[in-house]
Amino acid sequence: MFIKKTILLTISIILFVSCTTELKQNNIISVSVLPQKYFVERIVGDKFEVNVIIPPGSSPATYEPTPSDLIALSHSPLYFRIGHIGFEKAWMNKIITVNPKMKVVDTSENVELIMTDHHHEGEHMDEDKDEDIEGINPHIWLSPSAVKIQAENIYNAILKYDPINTEYYKDNFESFAKDIEKIDMQITMILKNIKNRKFIVYHPAWSYFAKQYNLIQMPIEFEGKSPTPSVLKNIIDTANKENVRVMIVQKQFDKKQAEAIAESMQGKVIQLDPLAENWIVNMIKIARTFQFELK
Repeated sequence: MFIKKTILLTISIILFVSCTTELKQNNIISVSVLPQKYFVERIVGDKFEVNVIIPPGSSPATYEPTPSDLIALSHSPLYFRIGHIGFEKAWMNKIITVNPKMKVVDTSENVELIMTDHHHEGEHMDEDKDEDIEGINPHIWLSPSAVKIQAENIYNAILKYDPINTEYYKDNFESFAKDIEKIDMQITMILKNIKNRKFIVYHPAWSYFAKQYNLIQMPIEFEGKSPTPSVLKNIIDTANKENVRVMIVQKQFDKKQAEAIAESMQGKVIQLDPLAENWIVNMIKIARTFQFELK
């Protein structure tokens, strides 16, 4: 009798773990960076848990997933990639092998991408040409116009996966879309009267933001490499000539070298976080910083 009860208990435990795993697998959506977590949660609400692979403070260009990351990914039916960050280009194929059934959605689809690195900064990608994707600037989450397209991609993918809750997702998406439009108008007004619209950056993270709001980004880094002395001298000379005194540095980067460069042009270094989770709050903070510092 005891053996029979033990067998039944064991079977019950196995079934419970199996069902729990299946439930967990159906309720986890994975994303690459923190702002995406905000985008997805605005649309899916409490229907899903959102798992972020790249933790706060880590670089999307160099991050390597941990075993716990891979375990979480094995339970995700959906993965929303941001598009073209270094982490995704290096690891996406390996991630798919961990969970071959997982649907990967590229949220950069239909976004007007900006070419960088070996291309001229600000040059747009020509869809008719076989461009090397290494030249795509990945920071699309810093443009409200691009975020609205990303939100549409997320919304459409969720509807296909879970059509039962269509009305719920529709209401959430429309609310988010309205907030994006409000943020765009707010930032436009905040930056409207800035006279000196040029700023220096070490890493060209602000290309989409600058394009949308008629700012001019002057990057120091080229193809992920530090500038040569001659290139650096040209940048400093141009900054001095055009009275550019502000250098923006990502929170995730060491600012020591940037401070040395800023000192040589009698400028200042401002740290901003392009990867903060609360996208709405962060975008206003970024705009206010540009307003105050560029003047």
